Amino acid sequence: MKHFNSATIWGRIKDLNIRHTKKKKLLYADLQIYCPSNQHGDVLVFGRLWGAKKAENLNKLYLSNPLTVFKFKGMFTQFKDRDITYTGFNLFNFEVSDEQRMRTVFILVGECKGKRDGDNKEGIIILNVKTGGDGTYREDNSTFEIFMENSEIEGLHVGDIIECKGIVEDKDAYFGSSIAFKPYAHKLLIKKQAIENEIF
Repeated sequence: MKHFNSATIWGRIKDLNIRHTKKKKLLYADLQIYCPSNQHGDVLVFGRLWGAKKAENLNKLYLSNPLTVFKFKGMFTQFKDRDITYTGFNLFNFEVSDEQRMRTVFILVGECKGKRDGDNKEGIIILNVKTGGDGTYREDNSTFEIFMENSEIEGLHVGDIIECKGIVEDKDAYFGSSIAFKPYAHKLLIKKQAIENEIF
């Protein structure tokens, strides 16, 4: 079954930096995007908008009105540094939005590789997602950590192909700390069960 990785962000730009190669060729824009929400906390997400023209156009719009709300489309990413998992986004498109409900949502379809316990009765799903390689994007093989209540993931098995729909939240309410911004699955669907289930 085909894997899938998609993310959408509605928010205001807090910081934008244009990045170049050594030959001064523009590559992308590094972004900090502020997505405040009464329901999900004061989330600050980090993204990278690829493409010279897109980065230039975004910079012009941002400088003309820093309070503009943008909608970004791209892919969910994670990386580890000193045993801490950080969430980020590779962004490919954007548009000005009149949406006032700012948030960061994602949809992932991939193979369950296991789980481990988190804090505050949270479980962490280990999800492997393979995308690209079809001539549209380069092939990517990534493993993600997605949070969910332990009671919601008891029926999962290693090898299941699952769909996670979720949102990045700041449940710890530490504004400005990227460690606190975690991806939570709000909807979980088993798309295909493993042939030989291994119970956690």
